[in-house]
Amino acid sequence: MKRSLIFALTLIFCFAFQSTFTFAQVGNSSLTGQISDPSGASVRNAQVTLHGADESFVRTATSGADGSYLIPTLPPGNYRVTVAATGFATQETQAFELTSGQTAALSFKLKVATQSAQVVVEDTAPVLQTTSESIGTSLSADEMSSIPLLGRSFLNALSLAPGVVPVPPAGSTTNHSPVSQSTMPSVFGQRQKDNNFLMDGVENRDPNLLGVAIYPPPDAIKEMTIDSGVGSSAYGHASGATIDVVTKSGTSAWHGTGWEYWRSNILDAHTYPLTTVGAYHWNQFGGEAGGPLVIPWLLSKNKAWYVYGYYEGVRILAPLNYTTLVPTPAQIGGDFSAAGLSPIYNPNSTTGTAGAYTRQQFQYNGQNNVINPSMLNPAAVAIAKAIYPAPNLAPGAIPGANYINTGGSKTNGNQWDARVDHQFGERDSFFVRYSGANNPTSSASLPTTPSVSKDKLVNVDASDTHVFSKTLVLTVRYGLTGVNYFTGNTFPSGLPQSSGLGAVFPEFLGAEILPPLNITGYQGVPLNNVTVGPVYQHTGIVDAQMILGKHNIEFGGGISHTHEVQDSLASTSIYFLTTQTSQFNSPIPTGDAFASFLLGAPDSANRQVGGAAVSLTTYGYGFYIQDTWRNGPLTINGGLRYDYNAPPVNSYGLGTFYFNTGQYAWELHIKSRRELSCVVLPESFTIALVPTTFRHHKAPPATGRSPILKASLD
Repeated sequence: MKRSLIFALTLIFCFAFQSTFTFAQVGNSSLTGQISDPSGASVRNAQVTLHGADESFVRTATSGADGSYLIPTLPPGNYRVTVAATGFATQETQAFELTSGQTAALSFKLKVATQSAQVVVEDTAPVLQTTSESIGTSLSADEMSSIPLLGRSFLNALSLAPGVVPVPPAGSTTNHSPVSQSTMPSVFGQRQKDNNFLMDGVENRDPNLLGVAIYPPPDAIKEMTIDSGVGSSAYGHASGATIDVVTKSGTSAWHGTGWEYWRSNILDAHTYPLTTVGAYHWNQFGGEAGGPLVIPWLLSKNKAWYVYGYYEGVRILAPLNYTTLVPTPAQIGGDFSAAGLSPIYNPNSTTGTAGAYTRQQFQYNGQNNVINPSMLNPAAVAIAKAIYPAPNLAPGAIPGANYINTGGSKTNGNQWDARVDHQFGERDSFFVRYSGANNPTSSASLPTTPSVSKDKLVNVDASDTHVFSKTLVLTVRYGLTGVNYFTGNTFPSGLPQSSGLGAVFPEFLGAEILPPLNITGYQGVPLNNVTVGPVYQHTGIVDAQMILGKHNIEFGGGISHTHEVQDSLASTSIYFLTTQTSQFNSPIPTGDAFASFLLGAPDSANRQVGGAAVSLTTYGYGFYIQDTWRNGPLTINGGLRYDYNAPPVNSYGLGTFYFNTGQYAWELHIKSRRELSCVVLPESFTIALVPTTFRHHKAPPATGRSPILKASLD
């Protein structure tokens, strides 16, 4: 006993003082109660045996001098209990359910032994949680699969719990749901991002923006528990609710289900001013199955290895019915003489003095509002011809628009899961699970500039619970959450090079790019290239439960290490306004932003020099101790915990802007391991490189990209 305790404490402190967050006995349950005789006196040394309903799990306990027993750290599921004591008839219950995070109470009053050797209790008393102050709600597998959930997202079931307000997702929370159904609720007034989402006891959150990573289908969920209040020091990492999803596992008999959910535009109605709905198809399909793992000549069914898995596919085609204003072929050629267009003026003809400037109206071959082809910017013309489709709406059909894109957004999501469970005798319960998802999407305002996203996610969990004795149980877990996300726009192949902009705007992550073009009144050219990933969070967790007389002591700790890579094309854009082709002090509207674009005359531009890549590393750790003291009907809970989360460190260096001086300074870590401090002077844009002290930092990757420098050119 002493050696086991020393071993457990050693593991706890080895984990607690390295690097991470704390997650504790989340995902497990416990069973306690009193054993008494017909007179109500305590029965000592009664043998309490807990059987899994499918006989895949067995644990035992012995009642103490006061008749109490405790079986800690149990996986959620259906169980039955057998109680045997000398001189009393053996008593057995019907199957009952234990849920995640539950400390359930089930007491027995034994009968004196007669000719009958065993008594089966037909109606088991309700299994109540009477030894914990936690406030929570639990949804079973049947409830999860029968509740109508939009998009089959388990998060939409959270609104069934008390104190939950389903509000839209926080603005900066990434939505990894393949069907864009990501409720991010406020629980008991806490902030949306203060909730902690777990799957089988390990974190299931995007470490970057805290969105849920994996969305298992309801058919694959054994139960979902919402702990709405911090009822134990074993719960940490969030001041809001802790939502733990327990996935199904295999059993001694094979079982499985399949599903297909379908919607189509033939069931929908159109809205004004559209005359058609457009093609709409929603297919959400999949299947799940589990049972004994059998490998010929290696594993037989009686070896009690169990396997489970699921697959779900999402295929959604939704019409955008996007309306906008595009230039006509005549306008792309410089002809703005059509009725209804504002007069345009040559910015190169500006004459006069301050307050009395004037310009000449464009004229070519005797036609007003026509730009001389020699004045058109070749890059602008090449981009316009490649990007803009011809108008397809009659004038005035939709005010302010002459083009409608009835094409749709596409989602092709796939997610899968594989889990293996085994109990090594009565002392070790083990499982390992791998869950993954790949959710690419695409949509387009214009067919030539579609927006695409790639979203790959992974969640891994390995857990082992070891019973050192009937008074000491230890659980060790490893968790991994991974996210790799990209969103951006594509263009006709070769356009950046053929337009001449390829030399000015190099490729981003191996793909051609164009700067975002904002043209007032017209459909612009978008650019939204951002990558977040790969992001990996590794977590190690150790939890222990020890019974010392009337005390049930829980203690443990965890560490996590997170590494995140990001890159983007932020702060790059060009703005075209009517100002450059308008007449000064005109009483009527003049100028056209697309004419300004054709002339290559922007109003303003922002350019990012170099890259915006970051490589962040952070860690955290925590530990806790919780004591539950029972004395007859009285139960007292108390505990302490400590958490530390370190700020992230960027291996490429850090920078800041001094608003009082208008200077931007940064630290750059290069291969020579020498740190350079760079200061930008806005008046001359002079860059001064000043060597400073030697520091140990990783060198940036050999991509040929310079340190980040942002400047606004007006």
